Amino acid sequence: MSYLKLWFNSGVGPQLERSEFYSSKDNKKHISVRGKDSGAFIGAGSFIWSAGVRAVCIFFLKSCYHHNQSNIFNVFPPVMRGERSTPSHSLALSVAKGPNWMHEMFGSDISGNSYLRRIIKASNLYFKLGSIVSLGLNTNILPYSNIEIYLDNEQITCSEQFKELIISLGGRISKDIEMREEECSCELCYEAA
Repeated sequence: MSYLKLWFNSGVGPQLERSEFYSSKDNKKHISVRGKDSGAFIGAGSFIWSAGVRAVCIFFLKSCYHHNQSNIFNVFPPVMRGERSTPSHSLALSVAKGPNWMHEMFGSDISGNSYLRRIIKASNLYFKLGSIVSLGLNTNILPYSNIEIYLDNEQITCSEQFKELIISLGGRISKDIEMREEECSCELCYEAA
């Protein structure tokens, strides 16, 4: 089974520092680090903190957030929706174009198609059916439980922490799936209540 780990650094503003994706399709671990090249991380791929990388981070953060919500509410699989000039649009463009960072972060099949194209389910990817693109997680390839998010080397498991990171990266949370604070028992949510 595939898994994904994302490490963020809070610094001036949260940014992805490193990713690790294990693909069950090619039985390889794909490690990528932020920068123009992998530098001291021999054998790793690299990425620049771009709109596409930011959008893929928001997508996986929202997947984790929605998964936490589904433990409390009966919520459908997470879908990121948006028009042009939104994180959804940036991610749709990245998935359609298949930039180099995507291949280095997620690997590719023998035809050169990034595995990210299989992980993300898309509707209206090329905006032929109107101005809204919808993106969802293909849980047959990457289950929610196989996504781990770290902020300053501490694993995030609380919905409130996912929400804060999503918003700080420029994402939005739909009001219909927001969790009531009293439902979460983590220290951060308990202090906020």
